[in-house]
Amino acid sequence: MINRRPHTAAFGAWDHQTNQHSIFVIFTAISSNPTHSIISTFFPSPNTKTTNTTKMQLSLLLSLLPLAAATPGYGGSYGGSDSSSSSSGSGTAAAAQSGTASAANGVTTIAVGKTALKMEPADVTVPAGQIIEFHFYNGAHSVAQSAFDSPCQPLNTTGFFSGSQPVTGANAGSTVFRVVSTGQPMWYYCATGQHCQRGMVGVINKPANNAARTLQTYTAGAANAASNVAPQSVQGGTIASMGSEVATGTGTGSNPQRTNAAAGVMSDMRLVGAVVGLAAVVFAL
Repeated sequence: MINRRPHTAAFGAWDHQTNQHSIFVIFTAISSNPTHSIISTFFPSPNTKTTNTTKMQLSLLLSLLPLAAATPGYGGSYGGSDSSSSSSGSGTAAAAQSGTASAANGVTTIAVGKTALKMEPADVTVPAGQIIEFHFYNGAHSVAQSAFDSPCQPLNTTGFFSGSQPVTGANAGSTVFRVVSTGQPMWYYCATGQHCQRGMVGVINKPANNAARTLQTYTAGAANAASNVAPQSVQGGTIASMGSEVATGTGTGSNPQRTNAAAGVMSDMRLVGAVVGLAAVVFAL
């Protein structure tokens, strides 16, 4: 549905030849998406007499309306940014909330602990150079890379580790660990308590056509691991907060939309001001 918000300005004019109040003019600037228009309505006063001066004033006024409609800065929809940025932001947000992988803009999202002790999805394919985002949910979870043959054991300095990320309900999904895909198989697990042994594991780029190296086999190996070891420090990726991104205007929050909405209102007000100002000059002739 199109959202229209009218802005109206009204004034009268004095006919210098007849010394009478000759015309009453109402300007209504209607902002709509995607079109914008100006409507001018002329209401003659009871004492209106059509003189050459009045005709000239009306003619000049009508000729100025297209110019006012083309005033720079008039345009844009209320309550949001342009369609391309909105679609991009909403797509990213939907992927993060659903916990499913999304390759939009080269980013794949994995939910850590959103549903019990699971990585969702646990099996993804991500081309080299693209980003994997691990979003942490309720509890204290982590993601640590391991070799296929050594589940629940870190890959030392060559693998990634997010560190333990304790998250409460209010902040669920807001803490993110970003890793760049190598294009090669990357096996990983949660290094908290017995989470690895209980099946909280996953794989990025599992080997193709290799029946011996599957997620099921890796999960079975993790269940039999003697211990669950966490690396010494965060490595192989970066920690980010979705909240901080929204605050700086680079995420998918509502602040940029409020800013754009205010800009749209000011734009329409400037338009009405331009029309009224131009008309005042004409009727002063």
